[in-house]
Amino acid sequence: MQNLTQKFLGRGEPSNSDANVNAGLRNPGVGVSAAEDQAMPQSGTPGLVQQAVYLGNVSGIPLYVHYSFFMLCVLITLSHAPNFYSMGLVFMLYGPVLFCTILVHELGHCYATRNNGDPVHSILFWPLGGLALVGHSSTPFDDLKVSVAGPATHIPMVLLWLVLLAIGNNGNISDVSALVLYISDNFWVDLCRGAITLNIGLFLFNLLIPAYPLDGGRIFVATLLIWKVPVPTTALLCIGTGGAVATLLFIYGAMQGINGLTLMLIAAWIYYQAYILNQHKANGTIDMHPLFNYLERSPSNTARVQNPLSGV
Repeated sequence: MQNLTQKFLGRGEPSNSDANVNAGLRNPGVGVSAAEDQAMPQSGTPGLVQQAVYLGNVSGIPLYVHYSFFMLCVLITLSHAPNFYSMGLVFMLYGPVLFCTILVHELGHCYATRNNGDPVHSILFWPLGGLALVGHSSTPFDDLKVSVAGPATHIPMVLLWLVLLAIGNNGNISDVSALVLYISDNFWVDLCRGAITLNIGLFLFNLLIPAYPLDGGRIFVATLLIWKVPVPTTALLCIGTGGAVATLLFIYGAMQGINGLTLMLIAAWIYYQAYILNQHKANGTIDMHPLFNYLERSPSNTARVQNPLSGV
């Protein structure tokens, strides 16, 4: 299933101002696994929020879903389904299963944020996955923990689906094929296999691709800051890796035709966020970007962010 690795779950973080959050998230910006000031830093998030439907709450965390999230599920189903059986299978996989997988992933970010003592505002489902709108951590290490917490949830989910597969397949899990949607005559077994593949793909995609605003990009940035890499240098590396990854993902997605549409959209989003960060760098306002603006609130990092562009 080529689309399995095309999904990602991001973490967006609004500012700590409740007024800004209630106003629809101030300033457009990255959302991923992915920015702390907005559901999509510098990208018109208010429109997404206003068009979202309130679903309820989990542990006091409001859940919202954008209508286009369901449109994407339908398009994926139609593009992957050669017959009614596989259409039903893909719909279940990219509908309820994907929705629940995203929810657990984002809750991982939210609970880690609460554990750091920071506020959690809401979770938004949109075409490219999910956005946990949370307050920013006060240190790079705290931000690292929150970023890792989302992808880490896929480990127990894979184990759960393996157990369900064993139950529905007479204890046999030896025929699980990685990154392949296997079609047999057993719908439940096929669904379990697909869910396992989906979770493995999301785990690897989010954890190993060092491109902001993906979780891997935030992990990359937080790690550099923990290693005391200067903010201007960290920003430059983030811009470079984001641009390079976006280019490769877009080319690969284009080679897949219609099945690569989601991947190309993700690539465009990554590139746009790299562009926004580069604009901050050029204007000398890196300390205002969601990736770095929290550092000035951390005593241990005050000296480093008083003049973040001093090295440029």
